[in-house]
Amino acid sequence: MRYCISGKAKGHLASHSILNIFYITRRIFDIEARKEISLMLCEKFNVVGLDKQMIAKALRNKNWRDLEDGLQMQCAVAENLDYIVTRDPKGFADSTARTISPEIFLELLEGKASSFIAN
Repeated sequence: MRYCISGKAKGHLASHSILNIFYITRRIFDIEARKEISLMLCEKFNVVGLDKQMIAKALRNKNWRDLEDGLQMQCAVAENLDYIVTRDPKGFADSTARTISPEIFLELLEGKASSFIAN
């Protein structure tokens, strides 16, 4: 996220990710701080919305077990993204966007990765 916020990388967030972050951080930050964080994410990332067809397609996909993963995958497909940065590559086994670990992604951004294995 730091690279996206600084402009060194272009990042995309599924719209529901902002909702999740807002909810998860409720025990750490007050409402105003969470609003500020959410607004910053909206400014620094391309926010990908979900529509009825994307949700239905995710729900019809028999190859995943987690709705969050299915929705993330649909957002990546809709934006024709190269990578889904995740610690759970198994959740995206049939995605057209390759999965990549956060560590390898950072290495790519820093020009240190010579090769990597994606799904």
